[in-house]
Amino acid sequence: MRTDEAAGGWRFEVTVPPSDGGTVLQLVHHLTGDADPREVGPGWEYYLDNLAARHGRPLVSFDDYYAAQREYDASLA
Repeated sequence: MRTDEAAGGWRFEVTVPPSDGGTVLQLVHHLTGDADPREVGPGWEYYLDNLAARHGRPLVSFDDYYAAQREYDASLA
């Protein structure tokens, strides 16, 4: 799947393979050479934690993620 160019034109894979009697949601974001993980990673953390919030956890603030995650995500690249 690919987002439209206005949203960055990013390419993603979404799979749901079986695992131990259930399933696992796998999301893979293919970054291009000019993408900065410090800008992309905090957004993933934010949206995934808000997805979890739909199942009983409190909603989170993007401002709580951005600064805290930037350097960590850069170290993964």
